[in-house]
Parts: sequence; structure tokens; C-alpha cells
Amino acid sequence: VSAVPSRSWLAGVSKLNAMACVELIEKPDGLRSIEATSATNSLLGLFPIGAIMNHSCQPSVTWMPFPGWLAVRTPRPLHADSELTDTYIDVRQPFDSRRQKLQEGWGFHCSCSRCCLEEQVWSDQNHRAKATGLWLGFRAMVESRCCTKPQLANVVSETERLTDQAIEQFLSASTGNQSISSELQPAFNLTKKQRIAARVGRPPEGDQHSSSVQAFQRLRNLLLASYWLSPAIEYAM
Repeated sequence: VSAVPSRSWLAGVSKLNAMACVELIEKPDGLRSIEATSATNSLLGLFPIGAIMNHSCQPSVTWMPFPGWLAVRTPRPLHADSELTDTYIDVRQPFDSRRQKLQEGWGFHCSCSRCCLEEQVWSDQNHRAKATGLWLGFRAMVESRCCTKPQLANVVSETERLTDQAIEQFLSASTGNQSISSELQPAFNLTKKQRIAARVGRPPEGDQHSSSVQAFQRLRNLLLASYWLSPAIEYAM
């Protein structure tokens, strides 16, 4: 007969796998909304199947835990043999910050496709140091609740500029990179002039470039989600 799990073991399982539950609330006007459980009735859910999903900084599913059941949905079409992955943290931050949080909280070094891609794109230490400095400055402003619109505007514009420089350097380095996903590979087919046009909303003419433009835009959006997205959201609020 196996021993009864200790409190410390159960606490560790809960810390790493429990999910804060939400509730479906019906409003007086008949509309329904999903809200976090109240502070006085806070609920955590442990879902054995949901708990075995691995982390990815580019997850294939999102989940929403309700008391007694877990809703999982995918925002995009998936192949039949695709792994279902979710995210354990807020992924709207640079890859080194994400890796640090995952190492400290869950004890592993993230080597997901997004982290490996960003590590290559930001291989230029000068670009990376400047972007990291802007990110740390932004975090300090948010935590101190002392930031102005001009300060945020500067962070937004500079992180976008540095991200575009890093992407350009990455795509110009070779005609292809086998370590990135097949859906992003066509981005290497565009010339520098075509990439600039696609970046400012003037995609090259001709159907022969459509898949390459889409791949480039997906690549750029994915990389902007690291240093640029959180400051941009804060600026827009």
C-alpha cells in the first residue's frame, strides 16, 4: 500500500499545476461574462489531463478553468499529431526574462521554438543590450507607477526600431535557416526592399510573394511580442 502523500508534496503539486478558476456570471440584463472567482471564494483547480500539457512561449492552446471542468481551445488549425501546449507565464516579455521566470518557478530552461528563434534573432549583443535596457526601464516605470506618455512613446518606438533592425540582420545573414519553423521559412525569400515595403504596409505585387509576405509578417509579429507589445499596450491605455 502506497504511503499517503505528504503536505509538502501536495503543496508542491498545487504550486506547479493548480489553476485559478473563473466563473460564468449572468448579469441582470441577461448577458453573461467570465470573471475570476471572488477573493472570499477563491478556487483553485487541479486537472490531471490539463496538468500534463507542456509549456511553450508560443502555445497551441489557451485554457480557462471553471469549477469542476477545464475548457481548452486552439486559436489556429492544428495537425492531427500536433502537441497541445499551453503557457505557464505571461509571454509578452523578452525570452531571457521568460526563461528566468520559468527556471525560478518551474525549474526548467525553456527551449521552445520561440525562445530558440529569439535567441538567434537577438544574437547581436549590441542590439540585445539596448532592447534589454529599454525593457528594464519600462518595467521600472510600471512598478513605480511613475511614467509619462512621452516616456512610453519613446520605449514603444525604440523597441520597434531595434526589433526591425534585429530581424533585418537575421534575415540578411543567410537565404534560409533550418532551425526555424517551415511556416516562417518563406520570409527569407524577400529582398530587403520587399521586406521594408511589407513592414510599412506596401506588400510586393504578385501572388508569387504572398506566402513570403505572410511569413515575414508572422515573424515580425512574433518578435514584436517580446520587447514591444507590453509597452505598446500600456501606452494605448
